[in-house]
Amino acid sequence: MRRLMWIGIAAIALMGTSADAGSAPRRVSAGSGLSLVLPHGWRLGYERVSTCIDPLQRFVATIGNVRLRSGMSIPPRSALVLVQETFSQSRFPARPRSFVLPRLGKVGGCCEMPEGRGGELLFRDHHGRRFYVFFYLGSRAPAGARGDIVALLNSLRVEPIPGAGAGA
Repeated sequence: MRRLMWIGIAAIALMGTSADAGSAPRRVSAGSGLSLVLPHGWRLGYERVSTCIDPLQRFVATIGNVRLRSGMSIPPRSALVLVQETFSQSRFPARPRSFVLPRLGKVGGCCEMPEGRGGELLFRDHHGRRFYVFFYLGSRAPAGARGDIVALLNSLRVEPIPGAGAGA
């Protein structure tokens, strides 16, 4: 009887695992012609975390218990990605085939941006749109958060803004 109970528990556990494995992450719209695939456990936030108007906040993605607001500090068990678009004609490097995160440093300060341990990336997509990416990792961020950030950025699709020129 005990063996039958363990077989039943194992079968239920396997069903849950296969159901989770079968539900692949889906592409979501972040607005303004941007879409991405959120890694498991990540979510889009719509609250403003910066007072900047150029660059303009396009989206925030987070994992962990994060209360989004301007001037925030990154909680220890969380990670955050802030994507902003600039309308200046400054030179930005072309978008890489695959993103690589730079070394961690202190990020924040300008326009009441979030503050914490992280890094910054700049890129220009093939439509000529220019983006700043700020990423943050709490001191005890979830395992795999760096890889999740890279996957999220690599999944980012950028459409042209209707009526706007490419202007590289």
